Amino acid sequence: MGRCYICETELLEKSPTHEGNKSIEHILLNSIGGKLKSRELICKKCNSEMGHGADQELAHQLAFLATFLAVERDDKEPNKIIKGAKTANGEEYNIGLRGKPIPAKPTHKVTPGDKGTDLHFTARSEEELTKNLKGLEKKYPGFSVDEAKKHFKWTEKYLNEQVSIPITIGGEPAFQSIAKSAVNFYMLNNGEREQIKHLIPYLKGKETLDVVQHYHVSGAYEMDENEVLHLLHLVGNAEDKILYCFVEFFSSYSFIVLLSENYSGDSFTETYSYDVIKGEKVDKTVQLDLNKAQLKEIFDNKTDYRGSVSEKGGRVIQIGNKIAWDLELERITKNVWDKVFSTVPEGTIITEDMVQRLCIELAEKYVEFINRSNK
Repeated sequence: MGRCYICETELLEKSPTHEGNKSIEHILLNSIGGKLKSRELICKKCNSEMGHGADQELAHQLAFLATFLAVERDDKEPNKIIKGAKTANGEEYNIGLRGKPIPAKPTHKVTPGDKGTDLHFTARSEEELTKNLKGLEKKYPGFSVDEAKKHFKWTEKYLNEQVSIPITIGGEPAFQSIAKSAVNFYMLNNGEREQIKHLIPYLKGKETLDVVQHYHVSGAYEMDENEVLHLLHLVGNAEDKILYCFVEFFSSYSFIVLLSENYSGDSFTETYSYDVIKGEKVDKTVQLDLNKAQLKEIFDNKTDYRGSVSEKGGRVIQIGNKIAWDLELERITKNVWDKVFSTVPEGTIITEDMVQRLCIELAEKYVEFINRSNK
């Protein structure tokens, strides 16, 4: 039987004589598409007491890319909304799946009209429209929700200006979560608790340690053109008595986790990489062999990593934009096809006029989309 590496309690399955204390532990956060997990690491009690605030902080920091790339989570749909985006003139937007901008809130404007008061109202859904119109019905006597809906027109348009959203990566809570991923990966690969037990108070948020550092290096592994990876590369160096893990999220944010400077085990390496675009594990050979002096330099001389993050993140944004572009063209094509042929009885021979109408409407929609995309 295995034991919880936090408290050393024996891990048991549910049985007639025991309620069971195993818990599912994601090695990489479920919120960012982490598929690697185990029920042989942490007991239910320790899992409930661990620093979930740290995991939540890291999940929040990585939420934009998870939503932008529509990353699937276990038993859950992708996170659909990221708040906090703004245009240059301060208009507030939420970011939806594949980077779709969505107005942050409904609006209404009251202006005097020739025959009374004019209400100009915008909503993002039928449900939201009804809810807000009912609020106006209470405020303005004689206002009718049903009558207002008759004059409501749903429109679709592209946002022709950029939106920006602030992203912060790092900080103590997030570093604790990153360290837990590294420890989990080590223990998953038959690691010895004795080698990492000094980190347990840190993982539980009871101590502060300098064991996680931003680390960006080029050429550590070969990456295919459209890959976006989560990657863990674990190294045990018996000669230098060091144990460390290279952790990378979305091929953009990279860290070194120093698990031990007094490692007493055998030398080994272990790598796990997962392509969030394809949704599958991929094999990677990582060329990263740091010695104790190099690790000390990384932690002593903290370098400015922002340029590397910007370059790597920019590549991922381009990949995501290409996927979003292709999906939008598919959506446009389907909508126009349905519009042109929705009233045509099945079995009708397609005429030249139908084809011409289809081509004209497709061209109009394509031009509108391409013009927006080029701005």
